[in-house]
Parts: sequence; C-alpha cells; structure tokens
Amino acid sequence: MTFPEVNTNRIKEIRKQKGISIEQMSNKMGFNSYQGYYKKEVGLRQFSANDISKICLILDVNYEDIFFTPIVTEKET
Repeated sequence: MTFPEVNTNRIKEIRKQKGISIEQMSNKMGFNSYQGYYKKEVGLRQFSANDISKICLILDVNYEDIFFTPIVTEKET
C-alpha cells in the first residue's frame, strides 16, 4: 500500500508563482526565522499536519494539489 507524500517541489512552485518569498512564507506560518520553513520546503525536515493546513490556506490550494502518490512497481524475483 502506498500513501500520498508531500510534494515539496510543487509547494515551492506554487509559492513562487504567487510571489511569496521564503521569508514571507516563514512569517505567515509563524516561524521565528526563515530557516524553520526553508528546512521543510527543501526536505531536511518533514511538514506536520498543521503545517500542511497552513500551507493550503496561505497558498489557497487544496490538499490534493500539494501531494503526490509515489509509483511503486513490483520487482520480479
């Protein structure tokens, strides 16, 4: 079974399209410095459920817009 994963590249793409900087996004999400958000967007840390909710509100997107389902193929043995 596979579960949807956060698509950090898509989040970054949408954020940039909307003209929101890393610093602005960090501020809107309540981080004390830009690094709190930056580390999550580049994949060094995971987004929490609260983070995902905030991102959807700030970027005005649906949950499905920032997730992808990894493709898993069966390996022949």
